[in-house]
Amino acid sequence: MHKDNIKQCFKRFIAGVTVLLTEDEKTDFKGMTCTAFSAVSLEPPLILNCINKSSKTNIKLLENEIYTVSILNENQISIANHFAGSTIKDWENEKYIEKLENNQFIIKDCLSYFICKKDKVIDAGDHNIFIGEIIDCNFSNSAQLPLSYFQSNYAKIKPLK
Repeated sequence: MHKDNIKQCFKRFIAGVTVLLTEDEKTDFKGMTCTAFSAVSLEPPLILNCINKSSKTNIKLLENEIYTVSILNENQISIANHFAGSTIKDWENEKYIEKLENNQFIIKDCLSYFICKKDKVIDAGDHNIFIGEIIDCNFSNSAQLPLSYFQSNYAKIKPLK
């Protein structure tokens, strides 16, 4: 099977856009945009993210037990682009970050977030599948819609009513 054909097939699937955040012992934060996100289970509460093994965030996620996933709203394209670049080291991006009472970090004004404890990591080809146990989560009552990604472009969805 040709890799380009597989990529084109994947591009036909719309995905929500999330940002994963984690830190190391030096509080050198790592973050990345991720569209490979899914609910796994309600009992126990689990989610998954697929992360390219070559990413610096992958290395930090392997080292850390706790990470957050923020679901972006349709007006957060600049944030998605910001974290889609190389790993941010000096956190000049603090304008995007909100520190919670439990000292975890999320994206400001996100639609919802999950604080996860790494449950397991599954080796899957050129990616790792991180399964996280949800230890806390919350959502906004905003009327904004989620930011989506389709055919290598950000997309805004419109409910069919």
